[in-house]
Amino acid sequence: MPKLKKLDQKQFVVCVNAKKKSIAEDYKWLKFRNVENENYIQNRVHRMLVKEKETIAWIDEFKKDSVFFDVGANIGLYCLYSAITHKNDVYAFEPHTPNYVNLLDNINENKLFNCKAFPLALGETTALTTLGIKELNEGVSDSHVGQHSEYYHGCIEMPLDQLIEKGTLPQPDHVKIDVDGHEGKVVNGAINTISKCKSVLVELDLKQHMEAYDKIISVGLEPKIKVKRNKHEGSEIFNVIFEKGWKGAIHEYVSKG
Repeated sequence: MPKLKKLDQKQFVVCVNAKKKSIAEDYKWLKFRNVENENYIQNRVHRMLVKEKETIAWIDEFKKDSVFFDVGANIGLYCLYSAITHKNDVYAFEPHTPNYVNLLDNINENKLFNCKAFPLALGETTALTTLGIKELNEGVSDSHVGQHSEYYHGCIEMPLDQLIEKGTLPQPDHVKIDVDGHEGKVVNGAINTISKCKSVLVELDLKQHMEAYDKIISVGLEPKIKVKRNKHEGSEIFNVIFEKGWKGAIHEYVSKG
């Protein structure tokens, strides 16, 4: 992320379907609230359609009656994209307090009330714990459940399976998990839910999370797309899209976003 600088612009707007529509009246726009003295949000919004093209392409395949869970939603790029393009039921989970506030503002500004957001860390246990964060600014990443840092605050951690089994949440069709190294614990606490999904996208460090990778395969989803997220030599961080019933080869490539 770039260094912070003062930006007077109150809002960033992006057209999410310009390439698919020829008539301007059919364009769909997403608005994201800016914070006066930071450019984290500008950077995220301006790159939302190109940074993770595989994520956008994956969401584009969702059906209108699908249920999508975005675990680690940040300010809402992907959950709001799904909510506006498909009008489907979307549930977003973001425990970082400043990001959660910005996410709520974006949902309300876009009137996407089919997207519901919760300040909850999904994991493998039920606990009152801490969230170690890089800083108290909206749009940042690198938050770590169960850790302390120079900045941290309390958060609630719960297994997704528990919430589904109790009927608190519906069974999702699709789940995205991107939680800065906590992915293995999210998968452990959600494996029954994942087994009933049509597809899941998980950011995995395959040096650390091969157990999670293998566990998803063991419940009937196969890796379809594997995109290397970090171009640095030795990095093994990938976005992996698993799909129920996939029989083909894995498509592997390095992200250019």
